[in-house]
Amino acid sequence: MMPDRSKSIIEALDHMREAIASRLDGGKSEAERHPGDGSAADLPFTTFERFIRSPLTGGVERVLAFNNDEHIRLVVPDRILNLPNPTIEDLLSLGEDELPYFSSHGPLTDLYGNAPRGTWVSTTFPLGVESLAASLTWPGVEDVPFPYDQPPLGPPGETEKVKGHGYSKQAYYLNDEDYFVTIGPSLPRIAPLKNGNAQFWVGSIGIIAVGYGKFTGARGISTYVGSGYVENWHVGSLADQIQTLNRGFRAMIGTYVKFVEEKHLADADGG
Repeated sequence: MMPDRSKSIIEALDHMREAIASRLDGGKSEAERHPGDGSAADLPFTTFERFIRSPLTGGVERVLAFNNDEHIRLVVPDRILNLPNPTIEDLLSLGEDELPYFSSHGPLTDLYGNAPRGTWVSTTFPLGVESLAASLTWPGVEDVPFPYDQPPLGPPGETEKVKGHGYSKQAYYLNDEDYFVTIGPSLPRIAPLKNGNAQFWVGSIGIIAVGYGKFTGARGISTYVGSGYVENWHVGSLADQIQTLNRGFRAMIGTYVKFVEEKHLADADGG
C-alpha cells in the first residue's frame, strides 16, 4: 500500500506540523492528545481546538479558533434595486420589515484554510440607513482624547462615529448535530481605494444564545473579525454601491470562541 500523499503544500505543511506536535507530546496521537468518542462528530472540536494551548482554561473552559470562508451580500428590496437613482430618502422610506441587511454563508475552515466536511456558518446583520452611511466614517486623532485608560471616549457627539452599529445573529455548525447561535453587536466599515475598489471590514461580538448537541446549555462568547475586497466601488454613486453590495463579495473571517459546557455550570440556585 502506498503512503498517503499530500494534495497541496498547505496539506503537506499541516502533516509536518502534526508530526512535530506528536513528538513534542511524547509521541501521542491526535486522538490521545484530544480524547473524544472517536466519532466523526468529534472531529471539528479537535480540528478547531488543537491550535489552542491556553494555561487559563483550567480543564473547564474550551477554546475554539477557526476561519469562515463566506460570501456576503446586502439584501435590498427589489423596489429600491429597480430605481434608476435611489437616494437616502428612498431608503428612509422603507418600513422596519424592509430594511437592508447583510446575509452571509460559507464553510468553517481550520487556521490553514482546510474545511472539515459538514461545517457551515450562516449570519445576518440588519443594517439601518444610519449604519450604512456611518460605515464610511472614521474617527480622527482629535476624536479620541488622552489619557486612554479613562473617560471621556471623545468630544460630545464625535463618539457617534463609532457607535453606528447593528445587531447580528450568527449560527455556527460543526456538523448536523453540534451547533450554536450567537447574538450581539456588529460594526461594519468600508474604505474606498484609489483603484476604484473598496476594502470592507466587519467586527462582531456575541454571546451564545442557543446551543445544540455538544453546545446544549453552553455559556460563552465569540468574536468575529472579517474583511473582504469589494470590486467596482463607485464613490459618490449610492445606486452603484447598493448594486455592488447586493451582488456580494467574498470575505475571510476569523472567529474565536470561548465557552463552558453545560456539565460544568452551576444551577441558577447555586447547586
